[in-house]
Amino acid sequence: MDPLPSGLLPKVTLMNQKYHDLCQPVNFVDPAGTAAAGGTVWIRPSFWKGSDFTVGRLNNNGMLTIHGAHLGDAIWSPRSIVTVDSTMRTVTQ
Repeated sequence: MDPLPSGLLPKVTLMNQKYHDLCQPVNFVDPAGTAAAGGTVWIRPSFWKGSDFTVGRLNNNGMLTIHGAHLGDAIWSPRSIVTVDSTMRTVTQ
């Protein structure tokens, strides 16, 4: 197979270069515990406004492993709002 022409080669840019505080996965436990089971969880990013995104549903214990959260983001569930801080995360870079 012939190589791709240079104009068709993929262009890869490093993600999270501007927002360097991406966290490793966070095990979020809703403060309401089992009363929050099944609730949808979403992230409200601290670095851009108006673009919340869902990350899943809480399990029977009110827990969800969240990927893609940054320091300062808000984790929203039907029963709580929790800000990602240094006590609950490890920064990846």
